[in-house]
Amino acid sequence: MAIQKKSIFQVIIFFVFFVLGYLAYGYFLKSDDSSTTNAGDVSEELQQKQQLTDVNSTLGTKWQWDASGDEPQQNQKKAEPKQMSQQYPFTKQSVYNALQAVKLDANGRLILDNDAMIALDEALERIYNELSPEALAALQQLIKEALPGITGEQTAELVANYTNYLKAKEDFSELYENQDESAGEMTQESIANDAQLYDELQALRAVHLGDEAATELFRVSDAAAEYMFASMQLSMNSNMTPEEMVQEQQRLQDKQIADSLNIVNWDSRYSSFKANKQSILNASISQAEKEKQITELIQQQFSAQEIEKMRYFGLDQAY
Repeated sequence: MAIQKKSIFQVIIFFVFFVLGYLAYGYFLKSDDSSTTNAGDVSEELQQKQQLTDVNSTLGTKWQWDASGDEPQQNQKKAEPKQMSQQYPFTKQSVYNALQAVKLDANGRLILDNDAMIALDEALERIYNELSPEALAALQQLIKEALPGITGEQTAELVANYTNYLKAKEDFSELYENQDESAGEMTQESIANDAQLYDELQALRAVHLGDEAATELFRVSDAAAEYMFASMQLSMNSNMTPEEMVQEQQRLQDKQIADSLNIVNWDSRYSSFKANKQSILNASISQAEKEKQITELIQQQFSAQEIEKMRYFGLDQAY
């Protein structure tokens, strides 16, 4: 069945958000991993960079509820100032709930990744249109008081920038929806036009978030969009045999994963891991021993932070 041109970009956005929804599910369900692992075949420079990351440090662990730093008991919410709950579309509890899992490095700075983007959406997607300059300033002040030092300063700035991005994205979406497009079958030209539209969305992110923050926050969604555009183009390629198309589709999938993970020397390191894993699977040992050795293998070849990234795609499994 032909896909109508006017729906192509919506299909792309739906696909991207489907991927993000799946990752968000893992974001809210994943458990803490406090184990220490070796980096394996990683450069000294990369190991030093990884040592700056404390996988157990998050905004939730640094959050201060009051002057004593006491946290609410389980299943118990802190009392909110009546004026704040009535005047603004957020509370200290709601902000904490949304942002608590955002990771920090050893210097207390935010780790900008897909988890951070999901948390920002959770905190702001439903309320950004209700945030007047006064309300946004109050939100920033709340964050700075709960997260003293560089952590609070960086988080407050990012929240403000992300709020402005969401408002600009809404205007961008309305502009696209109001464009007078004629219906027609999907073509390579129409796909290229929609890819250009996505490029404009990326540029909009960079304007409001900065190049580095936009790249890191949306790395996974950008990789998903690139994969979708390339897959559409591939489906219309009449010059390739079915076997070539299967191979190219696999290459695109591998590229999407590599771009999403952003792990140094990923291709060679993961190929080495798979080869060593296969050797273990072929060995004449018990299933329990195989699983134990494969678990040890992945911990030897990847850092805890890298394994956490791999978990999104099920690449950390022993089988």
